Amino acid sequence: MAHDTPAQTDGDGLPPGTTRLIDVDGSVISKHASGSDEADIILIPRPSEYPEDPLNWTKKRKWLATSCVLVYTVMIAIPSSAVYSVVTPIRKATGLSLSDINNGTGIMFLFYGWGCLIWQPFALQYGKRPAYLASLIANIIILATAPMCTTKHTYLANRILLGLFGAPVESWFAHQRPKYLALYGWGLSMTGKLAPMLSGFINVGMGWKWTLWWCSIFNGIALVYCFLFMEETNYDRPARPVEDSTSTGHATGVREQHNGSDADEKRTLPPTYTH
Repeated sequence: MAHDTPAQTDGDGLPPGTTRLIDVDGSVISKHASGSDEADIILIPRPSEYPEDPLNWTKKRKWLATSCVLVYTVMIAIPSSAVYSVVTPIRKATGLSLSDINNGTGIMFLFYGWGCLIWQPFALQYGKRPAYLASLIANIIILATAPMCTTKHTYLANRILLGLFGAPVESWFAHQRPKYLALYGWGLSMTGKLAPMLSGFINVGMGWKWTLWWCSIFNGIALVYCFLFMEETNYDRPARPVEDSTSTGHATGVREQHNGSDADEKRTLPPTYTH
């Protein structure tokens, strides 16, 4: 996660914590986007000079990394809503009450949130790839054993574990992220609507247990895909010396064109150190 915010000056008038993305007057010393249409856009986080920096990856490589996150998101989201259309068969087969099943779903979503308190530090310390793969492996096991959880306590425990291990986008610049976050949100939203429909068909053709087993299979597919194609995106960018941190007003020097290279203007961004 990047901690790259432009230096604030007395003349900015920007609220604290605001990131400046547009440099219309060419007054910020930082790397700008290439191309005539994006020459005024400041690249946040500021990329290093190393080709293995995820910010410097080719678009194809970035898309592949993004696709892994989308596949993970969709496959993890399917089990969260797959039981909606098979509540009655589960209740009749296991003796669980409707209240127990609904409580299990609520607890699962609660631990989706609480689990982030564990997975976020883990991902920052050990990497995002291990976090995603460990999450998928655990979900495969949890979902494969879910049909055996026919008592209230075992069912709730299974839902807690599913939420905990399903809780775990930094290859794109700040001005590019809205598009890919929208794709993430779209995938999450559409999966929640399609999963109950698919599980209904599976229940009719194969029985309610297979709705959960197919969720485990889907997670297995995601595990193979992410294992083969997901690269680690944690990257420690070396700190850069501040070229000029004394300016407190608008730049008065000569402004030059900045097409993909550092602009030689008056103000600067602080050095970058990011995970």
